[in-house]
Amino acid sequence: MLLSTTSVAVAQTAAQTCGDEKASPDQTISACAQLLKSGSLTGNNLAVAYNNRGVAYLEKRQLDEAIADFTQAVRADPNFVQAYLDRAVAYVRAGQADLAIADYTQALRVDPKLAEAYYNRGLVNQNRGRDDLAIADYTQAVRLDPANAIAYYYRGLAYQRRGQNDLATSDFTQALRINPNLASARAALDRLTH
Repeated sequence: MLLSTTSVAVAQTAAQTCGDEKASPDQTISACAQLLKSGSLTGNNLAVAYNNRGVAYLEKRQLDEAIADFTQAVRADPNFVQAYLDRAVAYVRAGQADLAIADYTQALRVDPKLAEAYYNRGLVNQNRGRDDLAIADYTQAVRLDPANAIAYYYRGLAYQRRGQNDLATSDFTQALRINPNLASARAALDRLTH
């Protein structure tokens, strides 16, 4: 009886640590591995455990392990949006922009109102010189989250790169209305107006 009570306590501790944002990456990896090894998780719970361990690997810059865990998470629950978002970050860090864009796009199929996915996909597109696609994504991001000053700022940069300085000025101004302390928007606006 003591053995089973101890096993239950260990499993509960592993479950708590696997989901504890204050745990170190190594603690999270160990706890989540223990939970995953138990074989007791299914569906969304399985996806969350893989995703939490993937985030810990991402924090340790172990990109292959992170991507593998995020992939397991979306296999366990194809509607678990956070796993697509986290795997996209890992792909960006691994220099695999096309795969990151695919994951942001999949996240948007699951939740079309996810401003974060539009914004992040816009960043990836903009970094690849695809300003038209970036502008479209930032436009969706600010439509869904009108208080996203940084999305206005980056859309302004994309407009500026296309030579659409009136639109860029408007976006930098809007970014500063939302966040008057956004120094990058202030500097961009100053460059355009002086």
